Amino acid sequence: MTAGHDTSSVVITLVMRLLSNQPSVCAAVLKGFRNALKDIEFEGYLIPKGWQVFWATGLTHMDQTIFPEPERFDPTRFENTTSVPPYCYIPFGGGARICPGYEFAKVEILVAIHYIVTQFTWKMCADNRFSRDPMPVPTKGLPIKIEPRNRNIGL
Repeated sequence: MTAGHDTSSVVITLVMRLLSNQPSVCAAVLKGFRNALKDIEFEGYLIPKGWQVFWATGLTHMDQTIFPEPERFDPTRFENTTSVPPYCYIPFGGGARICPGYEFAKVEILVAIHYIVTQFTWKMCADNRFSRDPMPVPTKGLPIKIEPRNRNIGL
């Protein structure tokens, strides 16, 4: 986990340093946000030319036309990868802008979850509602009571 955190924090630190030393490059980056190239209509809404466009990918993941019962935790929905249309499940982005560390992140998450599930039991100590800021965050933190798993259960 440290590798993913350290590499990202070092890159962000260096980029901030370099951008502060080169205002013209910083200005170009600022102009580099995606803008609508022409007036377009999307699902009844007009997006005027020049407006900045931000795709809230998490809302795509909650689209009932793509994922039946999207609010239900169902990892089996991904067992058949052909059942998910391209660019409909994109936690790491997609295409040319996909996160370069997504394979590492997937392995890191799977290893962490494996050890947590096989070594511990836990229960929630508060409600488990989330809000977006812009990423999902627990509204009351995520207090849990965690205990070592009984080693005699055969896992």
